[in-house]
Amino acid sequence: MAEELKEPTEAELAAQQAYSDILPRIKALEAMGGEDLSKEMMLLKGALMHNPEACSLMLPQDMGMLVAALRRVTGE
Repeated sequence: MAEELKEPTEAELAAQQAYSDILPRIKALEAMGGEDLSKEMMLLKGALMHNPEACSLMLPQDMGMLVAALRRVTGE
């Protein structure tokens, strides 16, 4: 028997929208440095904490970009 496709819930749609809003900001981190990078990392932290469901949609490469940016901020 074929499995029925169900409509995404409002929460799922909100998480997808939040992820879509956050992803370009993560990608932009590569071009940033210094104070701009630190400031954007703080803003991203707030956005991710405000939308924890969006974190569940992040791909390994998204996490890798965040880790690389954190290393630059901390000087490691």
